[in-house]
Amino acid sequence: MAQDLPVESVDAYGTSLVGVWRVGSPNSVSTSGFFSPLQWGPERRHFCRIAPRDTDLEMTCSGGPEHWTVATDGDHVHFAWGTMLLRFVLDGELQDRGHFRGRYQIKISGITSESPASYEAARVMPDPDDPGPIGRAQTLRRILEQGLADVPHDGANWKDGLREPPKLGAVSAIAYLGAEDRERPARERGGKSIVYAVNVYQVRFAQGERLCGLHQRDDGIVDDFRCV
Repeated sequence: MAQDLPVESVDAYGTSLVGVWRVGSPNSVSTSGFFSPLQWGPERRHFCRIAPRDTDLEMTCSGGPEHWTVATDGDHVHFAWGTMLLRFVLDGELQDRGHFRGRYQIKISGITSESPASYEAARVMPDPDDPGPIGRAQTLRRILEQGLADVPHDGANWKDGLREPPKLGAVSAIAYLGAEDRERPARERGGKSIVYAVNVYQVRFAQGERLCGLHQRDDGIVDDFRCV
């Protein structure tokens, strides 16, 4: 989970969960030694999209691990990501149609540790008339329609290299969701990491929907971009 690292009734596939959520999670999980207890970092909140996948549901988060599986049993919700050797789980209970609260678990080689704190997730209802910070939505549209080459950008610090926009046809709508914190490791050993805010949007294409995050510096350079 380190760095990166959820209403009333639920039907058989939990389709009432489908939509955009803002999910709390620890911003890091670490340990000082193999037999030492885990240390859970402060809470950060990420935008996540729950969508159907075959006959199940899948959750994808803009600032964390992608492709969480989603299972429901009455008011109980279960999210899981990872492998049998290293697995992250969020187990929670639906409070109403717009909220659920749960605890994270990390399972390492069969050993499970649970977060001491619980975390809340709240449904987000995007406002199609909210463009967000001035000029950012226009920059995002240019990237999505023309590619990163069409805007000044700096990919030196991007964790997974330059990310091209999804190929899902024409952009039909962009709605601002809000800002979420990201953390960039220090360049020098022993230096402090940099925390910065990414503007996140719900984007509808002709052939699908994605959450897209964008950070644009004061000089106009885009130095973070990701659609999930």
